[in-house]
Amino acid sequence: MRSAYRRVLVVLAASASSLLSVACSVPIRAGAYAQPGHEFQEYTSFSWDEPGERPTGDPRLDDNPLFRLRVHAAIEWELRIRGIALVEEGGHDPELGRRGRALLVHHHTSIQDHVAVFERDPNPGFTPEDVDAPRVVQYPEATFIVGLVDAQTHELVWSAWATLDFDSALADPGAMQAQIDAAVAAMFERFPLPVGRAAPGGMP
Repeated sequence: MRSAYRRVLVVLAASASSLLSVACSVPIRAGAYAQPGHEFQEYTSFSWDEPGERPTGDPRLDDNPLFRLRVHAAIEWELRIRGIALVEEGGHDPELGRRGRALLVHHHTSIQDHVAVFERDPNPGFTPEDVDAPRVVQYPEATFIVGLVDAQTHELVWSAWATLDFDSALADPGAMQAQIDAAVAAMFERFPLPVGRAAPGGMP
């Protein structure tokens, strides 16, 4: 399973890199890919499939005991409001199994220093020196990656990514929660199932 997780991350990272090369400069950049023609409405449950104790490799995140809980909460919310329920590790709900198929959720987060260069706006009030000199901003950019794998076939059926300025989140727990929620919500805007969807068998 560990090797399968690494393969998923390679696919997702390549997709994220492609997006970032063409994305415009906005607070949150996000994108997603769904396997064409896949029957997503069959899914009714999911569980986590993660590597060891330090999933990001960045001490600013891995040494924060609440970081993974916040990411889990945000992803679980987006799936639950689309009729896909969490099955806890070691647990099993036979009703969910009879009603539909299950997903395995992979996620990864990384932070890299990012430098953005903005041209000055030559509006009235700026001196010629202000107009000619671009503004250079450096900040820690977080990249969130989520992959959904069919639990039966181990095939990656949906992937998404989001990037944003994570500077305030590293210093403020409240800002971290808000930015994680925003990043995950931006990814799931592109999910094939609608919010409020009822899963097969009547599960809300």
